[in-house]
Amino acid sequence: DDDDDDDDDDDSNAASGEVGSGSKRKVADMDGDKFPRQAPRVAKEKKPKSLFFSSFFYAILRNAKGGYSYDNVKRWCRKVRLPDYDYVFFPINVANTHWTLAVVEPKNNVMRYLDSLGGRSPQ
Repeated sequence: DDDDDDDDDDDSNAASGEVGSGSKRKVADMDGDKFPRQAPRVAKEKKPKSLFFSSFFYAILRNAKGGYSYDNVKRWCRKVRLPDYDYVFFPINVANTHWTLAVVEPKNNVMRYLDSLGGRSPQ
């Protein structure tokens, strides 16, 4: 009989905002007094730092003799430190018929040449 009285007691407390089952805990009010005003901030995942050049970058980097001249684009990089970036992107126009993309990873000393037609990197 005593056990039945405890069950009745737990049920009657549920309507008053308390939960039974041995320990009586107050249910938080729905007006927000027991809840934080803002959700806790979740640590944001670090995004890669990227730099994007225009399509003119590669055209100017290439010199008329078929080689490369960093002096031609040196001023393009004077306000940035390339080693600070995870990725550097620059599009390449191939013979005015097709676009490709070069992706440089300065921190890893890696360069990728992406061509949807499977072409090779221009020398």
